[in-house]
Amino acid sequence: MKKLMYVVLVAALVAGCSSTSSVMKKEHFEKAELGYMTILRSDNNGAVESAIFTIVENQLHYPKQNTAVLQRELARLTVEGATPAIRTKAELAHQFLKQNDAEMVSQVVADYIDPEKLFGVISKTLNNEALLANE
Repeated sequence: MKKLMYVVLVAALVAGCSSTSSVMKKEHFEKAELGYMTILRSDNNGAVESAIFTIVENQLHYPKQNTAVLQRELARLTVEGATPAIRTKAELAHQFLKQNDAEMVSQVVADYIDPEKLFGVISKTLNNEALLANE
């Protein structure tokens, strides 16, 4: 239950930090990042998946935010995640944050409706970029 409260706290914090800026206020981001890291290291698989989604969603709203610490944790989860779903979503989220550019963000924002569709859109976008790079 306590771990679920972290998810709710982070979601509320992110929602409460809305602004026209592409970077969240430092003190808000530090609190959110701490919450994300706590959840990503928890044993609650549902909370971990939810945090991964929220990290990506936060990046859509604040594309210039420095996410290096979160990227390292997501990279760890791609190998050590408890379930295949966590490992896959962590890999997609990691690649999205790492390769985050304006065109990719606008494509993802335009096409996603829910968490599962979001990761599908990221996967499709990353695959298209890889195919174009190999041409």
